[in-house]
Amino acid sequence: MRARLRREMVMLIVVLLVTVPMTLLAAEWSEVTDGRLLEADKDANNWLTYYRTYNGWRYSPLSQINAQTVKRLTPKWLLSLGEAGNQQATPLVNGDIMIITSPLGQEINRVYAVDVTNGRVLWKHEHKLPEELPSLARIVPMNRGAALYKDKVYFGTLDAYLIALKAATGEVAWKTKVADALDGYFFTMAPLAVKGKIILGTSGPGEMGARGFIAAFDADRDCSEDTGLSPTGLYRIVRVLAFEQGGQHDVRSRYIPTRPERRDHGARSPAAARDRPV
Repeated sequence: MRARLRREMVMLIVVLLVTVPMTLLAAEWSEVTDGRLLEADKDANNWLTYYRTYNGWRYSPLSQINAQTVKRLTPKWLLSLGEAGNQQATPLVNGDIMIITSPLGQEINRVYAVDVTNGRVLWKHEHKLPEELPSLARIVPMNRGAALYKDKVYFGTLDAYLIALKAATGEVAWKTKVADALDGYFFTMAPLAVKGKIILGTSGPGEMGARGFIAAFDADRDCSEDTGLSPTGLYRIVRVLAFEQGGQHDVRSRYIPTRPERRDHGARSPAAARDRPV
């Protein structure tokens, strides 16, 4: 009886080890809350957003690496992101998990989750791109990073989608087509997570024909397929947006620099209806 029970226990342990996803056995994901993002300047051990803090300083208070110790740095692990060149993303770090985006030419937008202690890839998501892309996207097919919010990872694509991934597995939580790539729209910027919204702006210069805009989406929307354009707020950029009353700076205000508006785009410009808040 004891021998049989022992065999059954061994079989149960083997089954558990086989069936539990590797992502659950790896580094644990800590929820990225509004509080953590607002207080990021007090959290030296993580880099939760593109600029680290909402003030955009990109400053790290860590002091272990300095002018005197930098010469003692040695590689601990290496990870190939699949392409030589066009690596412009800022890695995000949440505990022992690093999130990094990487393009593969004009074919794929990639997102990796990596265990920072050993360089092991926890999961990899690949978004296959269509053959037809905006002309400028074919020239500069890069991606500058992702956004973290609660239990998800968000990134924009060269075919003008915003995609939300489950941080634990890399599976698609939802995606939406923000604009039409055939009209010249594409996204290379890292989205910004602010108070339950994911903010994303178009890429490319105005002289290419497509007029720039920023859009905000609900971070927690519950859908798993292409839902089309349905932002909580869509604004056409003409000058500078997001000033608090009286022009006072606030860490939750976003200041967006733009070029002067061009008026000679003709039929290639988006519909006039998109020039108004929705």
